[in-house]
Amino acid sequence: LNGEYSVITWDVFIPKNVRPKNRILWEGITDMFFDDNDEEYASIFEPCAPEFYQRAYDHYNGHLRNKIFAAWVAHYREKKRAAVEELARIEGARKYYREKLSTRILTLWTEWNAERVERKRAAFNKIQRIDELRLYRRGFAAWQRCAREAIKEKIWFKNLEQRSEE
Repeated sequence: LNGEYSVITWDVFIPKNVRPKNRILWEGITDMFFDDNDEEYASIFEPCAPEFYQRAYDHYNGHLRNKIFAAWVAHYREKKRAAVEELARIEGARKYYREKLSTRILTLWTEWNAERVERKRAAFNKIQRIDELRLYRRGFAAWQRCAREAIKEKIWFKNLEQRSEE
C-alpha cells in the first residue's frame, strides 16, 4: 500500500469531513488490531494461571448449562401449552358435535311430532266423520221406520174407513 493507505487505522476509509471530532473508541484498542507492533501487546496474550482457565471453563459450561436448561424449560412449557390447546380443541369439537347432534335430533323429533299430530288429527277427523255418518244412518233409518209406519197407518186407516163405509 502506498500513500494515504500505507497505515491502516480504524477511520482510514471514512472521509475526513465526516470523521468524529471526539474519538469514542480508545485508540489503543483499535491500534491493537490494526498496528504491526505486536510486541507492545504481547503481554495481553501470555498464558494465564490454571485457576483462571478453570474459572473460564466453568463459566462457559455454566453459561451453556443455563442456556440448555432455559431451552428445555421453554420446550416443556410449549409442549404443555400445546397439550392444553389440543385438549381445548378436542373439547370444542366434542361440544360442536354434541350441539350438532342435539340440533339434528331435535329437528327430527319436531318433524316426527308434527307428522304424528297431523296423523292424529286426520284419524280424529275420520272417526268423527264415521260417527256423524253413523248418526245420520240411525236418523235416516229411524225416519224410514217412521215413514213406513206412517204409510202403514195411513193404509190401515184407509182400510178402516173403507170397512166402516161398507
